[in-house]
Amino acid sequence: MGVVSESKQAARSSDALRKLGCEVGTGVTAGSLPLGQQQLVEIARSLAHRSRILIFDEPTSALSSAECSRLFAVIHDLKRQGVSIIYISHRLQELLNLGDYFTVLRDGEVVGEGQRCNVGRKWIIDGMTGRSTQIDESVPGQEDVGNNLLRTNGLTVKTFGGRLVLDHVSLTAQPGHILGIYGLLGSGRTELVETLAGARRAVGVRYFFAAKSASS
Repeated sequence: MGVVSESKQAARSSDALRKLGCEVGTGVTAGSLPLGQQQLVEIARSLAHRSRILIFDEPTSALSSAECSRLFAVIHDLKRQGVSIIYISHRLQELLNLGDYFTVLRDGEVVGEGQRCNVGRKWIIDGMTGRSTQIDESVPGQEDVGNNLLRTNGLTVKTFGGRLVLDHVSLTAQPGHILGIYGLLGSGRTELVETLAGARRAVGVRYFFAAKSASS
């Protein structure tokens, strides 16, 4: 039987965590950590095994911007060391910044493959959707406030136990625009949509849909 050296095990774990900029003690239970740090621990475990092939499936889904930047630096370093990486993501800019060779899947089949020099956002989107798309990278101008279809001002929501889940959220949706709502898991995205749909009650705020208003 082999002998497990706890000191070497801790040192190896600490080294992998340090590469990711994750300040977590090796004696901490992973389940007690915030979701983003749990994600980093998973990645650190793969690094500690010194695998020659790594598969990342949406690795940045629960990471902050700083954590993402550190992960990307580690990925570039691993590439220089000859490690092969399969990176799966719906975030096209991440793929374009990291990838060398691209494969697009649609309905379980490979519909496109190409080197980075021949790949762009439109190429990826066309492959995923199966049709030619028009991509407008411009930022739409500000519309007349009177044309707003949805507006909230200081939307605040608490759980039944009194915990604050949304704190004075203000947003505006205008005709012909796509309003993107982004946040890490547990940041309140679901609660925001549920409140706008009437499934949750806001605290002392009014929100407006088109010409009609509703107070909660």
